[in-house]
Amino acid sequence: MEKRIIALILVLVFALSTAACGISDSGPDKNSLPPLVDEVSSQIKEPPENIVPAATNAENIIYSKTLENGLKITVLADGVLRVEGANVEENFKTHNIFCDYVADINTLEIGQGVVIVGEKAFSGYDKLQRVIVGDSTEEIQYSAFSGCSALTDVSFGNNVKKIEDYVFSDCISLKDAVLGDSVEYLGSYVFSGCTALKNAQFGANISEMGDNIFSGCTAFVSLRTGSNIAKSTFSGNTRIESVVMEDSVTAVGERAFNGCKALKNVTFSPSIREIGDYAFAECISLSVLDLPESEGLEIGDNAFNGCSGLTTVSLPEGVTKLGEKAFAECSALEKIVLPKTITSIGYGVLMNTNSLRTIGYRGSGYEWNTSVTDKDGSWSKNAGASSVKFDVE
Repeated sequence: MEKRIIALILVLVFALSTAACGISDSGPDKNSLPPLVDEVSSQIKEPPENIVPAATNAENIIYSKTLENGLKITVLADGVLRVEGANVEENFKTHNIFCDYVADINTLEIGQGVVIVGEKAFSGYDKLQRVIVGDSTEEIQYSAFSGCSALTDVSFGNNVKKIEDYVFSDCISLKDAVLGDSVEYLGSYVFSGCTALKNAQFGANISEMGDNIFSGCTAFVSLRTGSNIAKSTFSGNTRIESVVMEDSVTAVGERAFNGCKALKNVTFSPSIREIGDYAFAECISLSVLDLPESEGLEIGDNAFNGCSGLTTVSLPEGVTKLGEKAFAECSALEKIVLPKTITSIGYGVLMNTNSLRTIGYRGSGYEWNTSVTDKDGSWSKNAGASSVKFDVE
């Protein structure tokens, strides 16, 4: 009897435990479950048009397109824009196929096949920091990089010949400008408004240079050039302190440094042949005028007018002409020595030089009387010393 009772109890316990665990012979109803989700595949989206899948893209290209003229445009994930294959003929900043990428571009690489960078081609790319110009490029046209306010570094290829007007105007972060010997033409206002620009270096082959290249460059302090300096290049610049002219420089243009009040040091080329009208007028910090011996150097009208810091001027042999009022208003000038090569002296060269005590001439009185024009003395009108001392060294 006891055995039957125990067996019955065990059967009841097993039945109750099976019901509690939810065990069913028929299993779960699959139709009542949510659909199966492949978590990996759900995160993979089809790449947009023109984007190369990452698995086959070693450079992380995020945009690539070839235009009808053969120009290939490539944007990399790290902000590099590469153009190659044909000339850049338009600005893509607002182009419907490209505008979404402009804000992320920090570096521009101009590659093979781009001979001309067109007008305003990259104007206004305000996040662009670096430009690398390849060896194919020969011409950069009007305003190509104007207003690139973050641009700090430009590297030119070996064949850039022509840089037109306003190309880098208002690039307010640009600090240095180095142009190689390949450059033959430099337009007007090329670096105008580049308020952070401090130094510039020009090669030896610029045969034509525009006006006011550095207009508004208030931080500019030094120039080294192998090319002639054009009219009004630095006129009114109040910061430039130093100019070095390499051996190939033969001319300084009219008003080139007019009003450069901070200019202290000028190293002239031994090849210098012409200093234009008003070239250094009102350069009040210029205390020393160290001209090298030359052949046929002509100093223009008012060339050093108002250089109130000059105290002594000793013009070397080779100077043949002094223009009108060339040293007028040089109020601190005490002594000037003229070379035997001088043949022409304009009116009022020493006007209002009230500190002047000595006018010297390296030749004799006979040479003076037979060689120098304007013998009536009007050239020294209103000078502190009006008579010439001869055989002065």
